[in-house]
Amino acid sequence: MFDKDRSKDRKENQVQEEVSVDEARGTSGRQDFAARCVSYFGPGMQLSGDVTVAEGLVIEGAFDGNVTSTDENLTVGKKGRVKGELHGIVVSVRGRVEGKIYGDEVVRLYPTAVVDGTVYCKRLIIDDGATFNGNIDMGAEDADTGKAKLTSVDAGEPVSKVAG
Repeated sequence: MFDKDRSKDRKENQVQEEVSVDEARGTSGRQDFAARCVSYFGPGMQLSGDVTVAEGLVIEGAFDGNVTSTDENLTVGKKGRVKGELHGIVVSVRGRVEGKIYGDEVVRLYPTAVVDGTVYCKRLIIDDGATFNGNIDMGAEDADTGKAKLTSVDAGEPVSKVAG
């Protein structure tokens, strides 16, 4: 009897966690998460190469290469193992990542996350228990391209990088 109530509370807390990212970004709030398109890379799968998806992606298998999601959510699940680069708007890590993570908005490392590499993002959330070994860059590189942005001091316009 009591376990059902606790299970319901946990589910509500999980939805609330996802909503809180939207609220923190100043977006609309509650969404119908069941209606969202999400690709699932299962725990029994192993893949190498480069992948680009136009929807959310959850990785629970072993992936060696670069992953780009043009949708809001790119997630490495608890069983997920990625060696390479992750590019997304909101990147959540619950498993293991070795390489670079580019988050256009937010990168979140959950308590079960193990990350070895560099994180490029505007905002970084590291939960208690997460393991992070590497560097954090919150502005020197453009999260979309991974290339340094140079701007003119006076006009705020892009300038060319000159060797020297």
